[in-house]
Amino acid sequence: MMNEEHGIVFSERALKQRERILEAARLCFVKRGFHGASIADIAEEAGMSAGLMYRYFQNKNAIIKAIVYRQLEFGRRSLEEIKSPEDLVEGILQAIERWHSDSSDQMSAPLFLEISAEATRDPEIAAIVAEADTLIRNHLRDAMHRTAASKEIYQDPRRAGARMLLLLSVVEGLAVRSCREPTLDRELLRAALTKFIAGVQSE
Repeated sequence: MMNEEHGIVFSERALKQRERILEAARLCFVKRGFHGASIADIAEEAGMSAGLMYRYFQNKNAIIKAIVYRQLEFGRRSLEEIKSPEDLVEGILQAIERWHSDSSDQMSAPLFLEISAEATRDPEIAAIVAEADTLIRNHLRDAMHRTAASKEIYQDPRRAGARMLLLLSVVEGLAVRSCREPTLDRELLRAALTKFIAGVQSE
């Protein structure tokens, strides 16, 4: 059986091996930091040789790219399901919970911060993060456009862009806050987000 990922066709076995490496890398990056985690560390965590790992990923940057793209695809599917302001609030709450979780298929807040920090030092990582950011803004703009009472906002690229920037900044900040404050009141947060989204979506 063959599967396609970002335009590249992989066998079922290759996809499983790639997922195994990505999970090992995620754990290593969170525990040791991007620079502290070597290819040898990732290979050991994955239970395979470094030589075998290089058959699937050329270097750590390629692994980061795959992690980011995996999250981007998940985010795209989630945003496509948003049909109302209530869906948007619920989607943000779920995203924050996922960032706080240690699920193998999710981008945690610590990993996001690690990748973001590396983007300030490595032009290749910066380009990967910038591409992903542009795509997620586009998907978010489409979701917000669908849920807005007034569509006029989204006819002006600068006004729409300002709202995307504000909302993304709030969501990313809340994801980090939820890790520092695990007991964050979900209902209080829901009420605050509902009010915030209404304000962002108004004229």
